[in-house]
Order: sequence, then C-alpha cells, then structure tokens
Amino acid sequence: MGSGPYRVITQQALFGFDEKTRRMKLLEVRPGFTPAKIQDMVEFELIIPPDVREMAEPTDEDLRLLRDVIDAEGYFLKRVVKK
Repeated sequence: MGSGPYRVITQQALFGFDEKTRRMKLLEVRPGFTPAKIQDMVEFELIIPPDVREMAEPTDEDLRLLRDVIDAEGYFLKRVVKK
C-alpha cells in the first residue's frame, strides 16, 4: 500500500515506472504505433528504453474474461449487454 500505480494501460500503449525516479516508462505499443508517436501524444518526457515491444493482440480467452467476467455489465467496455 502507498507505493502508487504499477502499470498504466491505454488503448495505445502499456506503461510502467522507473524504480529509482518513478518517471513513466514506455513498455509496449499497440500495433501501428511507434514509441515516437506515443511520446508525441503526451505532454511530458517518457523514458523510452530500446527494447519497447509491440503489444500482442488479445486472445479469445482474454476477450471472454474481459467481457463476461471482469466487465460483465459493460461499464468500462461500453458495450450493450445482451440478456
């Protein structure tokens, strides 16, 4: 408790934090995005290591968990829930 966020996930990238400085660090980018494009989208300087990876596409199981277990009511995914 009290250590702050561990990861930040957006539709474009996955971020972590540098252990010493606590500055935001780019970890992965969505296909079609580059570290430079992500840097242009934020108003502060990111740590961009040389080994930034491309995000893997979600599996069918990932999507099932998100839609049916984690956000079954559609609050975060903003989808119509069919009953």
